[in-house]
Amino acid sequence: MALNGLKDFIDTLDAFDFEVSMSGIILDNKDVISNMVAEQLGSTSLDGNGNPVTLDGGGYADSTIRYKQEFGQGLGAITDRVTLFQTGELYRMIDTEVVIDEVQTMSDVPYYDELMARTGEDVMKLNESNRLDFATEILMPAFSQEFLDKTGLQIT
Repeated sequence: MALNGLKDFIDTLDAFDFEVSMSGIILDNKDVISNMVAEQLGSTSLDGNGNPVTLDGGGYADSTIRYKQEFGQGLGAITDRVTLFQTGELYRMIDTEVVIDEVQTMSDVPYYDELMARTGEDVMKLNESNRLDFATEILMPAFSQEFLDKTGLQIT
């Protein structure tokens, strides 16, 4: 009987799919990641590597600065750093997906591809601090609970 129990336990561990579990947790919390990317852009204007967000390697053009100063509100009026915010449409349309084994955050605005060509795609990635916060506060607690539920083993 004890060997059957051990075999069942091993089968349970063998059937547990780490990648499927992680992908599911990320998808369940994709809005958190999307909001973190938007907050990172707005509050720090840093990309996923911790570098300042730039447009074609620099800041806003003089004409954009004038426009933002005249019509911008809140983040839309900031010109000392690139926030990618004027109307908020880019931020409102941010979405996160898991594609194969990679987390991809993007926006459905019509000018997204052009914007990525000018900024680099790292602007839509979480920086190290935010990745650590997501892993510590959301991913690992959820994973630990799922692992416990499916295997009976507790991660400490």
